[in-house]
This record gives sequence, structure tokens and C-alpha cells, in this order.
Amino acid sequence: MRVGKAALTLLLLAFTVATAAYIVSQRSPRPTTEAGNTSTNSTAAASIPPPTDAHGILVETAEEAAEVLNASGPVRLLTRIPEDLKYVKILVLRNVGVYVFYSDEPLPDTDNPFVLIYMHWGCRFADVTGGEPKIVLMILKLESEEAAVMASMLDTEEEVEEYAREYNLTVRYVDGIPVFGFDPRELRIWKEPIGVVHFYVDDLVYDIRSHLSYEEAVEIARSIIEQF
Repeated sequence: MRVGKAALTLLLLAFTVATAAYIVSQRSPRPTTEAGNTSTNSTAAASIPPPTDAHGILVETAEEAAEVLNASGPVRLLTRIPEDLKYVKILVLRNVGVYVFYSDEPLPDTDNPFVLIYMHWGCRFADVTGGEPKIVLMILKLESEEAAVMASMLDTEEEVEEYAREYNLTVRYVDGIPVFGFDPRELRIWKEPIGVVHFYVDDLVYDIRSHLSYEEAVEIARSIIEQF
């Protein structure tokens, strides 16, 4: 069980650190204020490293995303979102994850998903123009061993409750799939409180980050789960 708990901890943190996985010592734009000067304000996220120069593959459909990702099963996207979020961008890092951004205004012309994730947090970049994402959907591909660990550790309602209790998460079942998460919380590097819900399907972890309440986000997650 000790190994399982270690794996679980890593997976729980996967989407929190996923955006940092590609952050290495490379030259890239520094977060800036609206005026274009480097900011020392924590809401501009100047204290975190700039996104690395990671190039995603731009796709138009869930089918294309699944093919590039090389997932064992289908990839599903949100179908129930606020009506004003009509601008969507889907970027895929091969064999790593799918990153889907929803906004109420045109998104920046970039193939770096981490630039958009940072903008969702509240970063601004001097050489990037466009609207910030209001909802970010991340779909992470697990290794087969990791997927097996999660399946075994969330096999019963008791294990699901233990998972939620240990990591201070709320859980709701949607068509038999536990959806974990929390209401928007303030964090130093985020301009606005961000809430998260996540759930597991086969070898994929679905993670939705937004300014919506947990219950609202669960309904958005439902629009994915109902497709399976």
C-alpha cells in the first residue's frame, strides 16, 4: 500500500505540476504588466518561471487529439460550457497530454499550451496578445502501470472516500465515475481563485480548471463522462 500511496500522491499532483514539467532553463518571455514592464506584483505571477518553448500540435477534433496523444481509448471534450465561451483551442503534446482552452474572446496565436495556462493564472506577456482562457481542460495520459494503480485504488466506494478525505477533496459520482475537486481557492500565483475537478477514465486523467464552483464544474465534467 505504501507504493500505492506514493503513486497516488504523484498523480494527485500531476496536473498541478504538469505545467511545470516543461519549465526548464530556456530563454522565453517574462511575465509582464499591461504596460509591458516586468512586474513584481504576485498577481502577475512574476515569481514563477516563464513557460518553456514547448510546441503543441494544433488539432480541431477530439479524434485528432486521441490520435496524436496515442491514448488507449477515445478522448472526449466538453460539450456543456457557458455560452459566451465560443473560442476554443486544442493543443496536443504527443504522448503527454491534450490541452483545451475556452475563452470569450479570441485566444492568442500560440502553439505553446503553457503560455495559455499561465495566462489563465493571470500572467501577461509583452509579445502575446489575445484573450485569457476562462476554462482549461487538461487530459493527461498515464503509463499503463499508473493507470492500473489508480484503478485498483479507486475500486470501491470506501477507497474513493479515503482518497477524497486524505487530500481534502469533495467527491460526486457521475454515471458511476467519481469526480474529485474543490471550489475556487486563492493562491499567490493566481489572479483569480481557481477551482479544479478531476476524474480517471482508462489511461487518461481529465482535469478541469476554472473560476466556476465545484458543483458547476461537476456538471461540465458530466458532459464528458456522458459520452463514454
